[in-house]
Amino acid sequence: MAAKNKLLRHIAIWLSLFTVMTTAMSFRMGVEESLVRSSIFLASQAIVFYSNLVFLFPRFLGQKKYFLYVFGVLLAIVISAFVMHISDVLLGFDPPFMKEMKEHGKAFRKAHPGHGRNFRKFIWLFHRGHLFGHVIASFATLFLSTSIGYASGKQRREKEDAELKNKMLEAESRFLKSQINPHFLFNTMNNIYTLAQLKSEKTPDAIHRLSGLLRYVLYESDGERVKLGQELEYLRQYVDLSSLKDEDSSNVTMQVHVADESKMI
Repeated sequence: MAAKNKLLRHIAIWLSLFTVMTTAMSFRMGVEESLVRSSIFLASQAIVFYSNLVFLFPRFLGQKKYFLYVFGVLLAIVISAFVMHISDVLLGFDPPFMKEMKEHGKAFRKAHPGHGRNFRKFIWLFHRGHLFGHVIASFATLFLSTSIGYASGKQRREKEDAELKNKMLEAESRFLKSQINPHFLFNTMNNIYTLAQLKSEKTPDAIHRLSGLLRYVLYESDGERVKLGQELEYLRQYVDLSSLKDEDSSNVTMQVHVADESKMI
């Protein structure tokens, strides 16, 4: 369930980013082009995000292998930029405002024939600036995924520590049971043996109580929760069995007032 919720959160975030980017781009270009551009950009950023979150961060940065981590990050950014650039080339897309700049460039070259080469250099630099902007966005994505990785790692460690403490408590509880149960069982069997020798009418009832108590301890009390009524019945049987040899039953009294014994504890 936790993994499913995590997946749904990731999908919701990427869809939100896609919607915002597509809406913003649609003001200066066609809807179809803005949809494709947003998809290409977010797909390239997803390469950086998930390669860092799933592989690079836990494998290298978490293990303090800094050189391999930096190399992996740079490789992911280069691959991301390459994917976006090749997609633009194959689809015939220019960076935003490039169409307008080319139109202005044609007019500029007609008006100033000797400066055409300088304008082409400017266009080349703009293309590189477009890729540079993508690299800057990739570093922002990298920072975000690293922050999420740190937070997830901290949460996972806290969960593991809590589970370890619970296991230690369970082990201590089992150890105490292993010490108490044989001692209690030994005394109870001796008491029942004494009742049997005396041919007491309490013998069958004592054996029945001991059987129910052992059944509860061995099979029913290992669950995470039990009914309050079951636990109270266990205590009653424990007190009764511990008082078998006591002729004066007034030495021990047990009073319980519970509104709902079906409550889980």
